[in-house]
Amino acid sequence: MTALLNLNTASFEELTSLPGVGPAIAERIAAARPFADVDELQTIEGVGAALFERLAPLVAIAADDVAPEAEPLEETPTSPEEIPPPEAETDSLEVAAEIPADGLAPEESETPSIPPEENSETSITRGQALLMSLGSSFLAFVLAAALVFGVLVGLNGGLRFVSPVELAQLERQIEGMQVQLDITTQDIEGLRTRLNNLEDVSEQVAQLSDDVAAVNAQADALSSDVEMLQAESALFQGFLEALHDLLNGLVEETSP
Repeated sequence: MTALLNLNTASFEELTSLPGVGPAIAERIAAARPFADVDELQTIEGVGAALFERLAPLVAIAADDVAPEAEPLEETPTSPEEIPPPEAETDSLEVAAEIPADGLAPEESETPSIPPEENSETSITRGQALLMSLGSSFLAFVLAAALVFGVLVGLNGGLRFVSPVELAQLERQIEGMQVQLDITTQDIEGLRTRLNNLEDVSEQVAQLSDDVAAVNAQADALSSDVEMLQAESALFQGFLEALHDLLNGLVEETSP
């Protein structure tokens, strides 16, 4: 029977020798030590239920590795009855030194009491913070608008408003540009239509070229067949002529 591996004292090599435990899981186990129970292995990242079932019969925790629970401390008496009163220690020499020779007690020096300083810090409510943020945002917007306005004035050489006549001319120019844009758009659409038609025609031409090639191939095949028929016809014609000559010779021999 093999001894169980102590998780709290096992070396890195011994941990990696366990089934299913790689270097990463072994480092996590070593970092999480000391363990009080084997079930704490399930808290390690990468140790699932299946791996824990395989490791549980192979590992153990030694009883000496578990720290004993601390015993509760005895409560000290805090009630005023249990606390002994402090012993009154008097020193005759000190009392004699405090009493002057004339027997009169020294007058107590009155020191002006200093009032506590009032808390100068004032709390800011949420509404005040919101108002402050809105005010800062509005101020930033005004500054940005003023900056943009100043840049425009500097670029244009001064502040000048557009007259109604110039505004009407600008509107007419914009309308003319819009008309030209519409015409250009229509021309582009027409060119696109023509291009599509040309693509269709090119496809048809390619189809016709394929058909012409097929017809030429068929014509070549027919010409070959015609040549073969002509050759066979010539042979048959020669056979007929030879047969005709043979018959004529037989008829001449049989005639008286």
